[in-house]
Amino acid sequence: MTKNERLRLARSNAGFASASAGALAVGVTTSTYIHHENGTRDFDEQKALIYGKYFSVDPSWILFGDREPDRKPSALPDGNRYDYGTHECLDRTYLVMEMFSYVSEHPQVKANPQWTEMAEKAHHALWELYQAIGATSGDEAKEGA
Repeated sequence: MTKNERLRLARSNAGFASASAGALAVGVTTSTYIHHENGTRDFDEQKALIYGKYFSVDPSWILFGDREPDRKPSALPDGNRYDYGTHECLDRTYLVMEMFSYVSEHPQVKANPQWTEMAEKAHHALWELYQAIGATSGDEAKEGA
C-alpha cells in the first residue's frame, strides 16, 4: 500500500466521507488534499503530522506503513456515523457562507444598506455555526478517544 492509499484509508477510517470533507477539517485546499490522496503530488513529514493528528493515526504509518493504525469502533452500530454528519455539515456550511460573502459584494446588494447588513449578518451567523459544528466534532472525537 502506498502512502497516498494509506492517507485515503486514514481519512475514511476517521469518518470523513469525502476527500473534500477531510481537506476542510485539516485546513488544506481541496485541490492540494486530493493531489496528496491520489498520489499526483507528494507530501512531506510535516503534512503527515497534520494528517495524522486530524485522522487519529500515527504519521509514520501514513508515510511508511510502519504498523497498522488502531481502528476505533464507530459510535453507531451500522458504522455510518458520518454518512451525512458533522463533516459534511461543515462542508455545506462553508459553501453557504462563501455564497453570502460573494452576495454581500454584489453591486445591487452594496447599493442597499439593509441588504448589505443582512448578508453580513447571515455570513457571520454561518461562520459561528461553522465554528460550533467544528467544536462539537472535536468534542465528539475527544469523547471517543
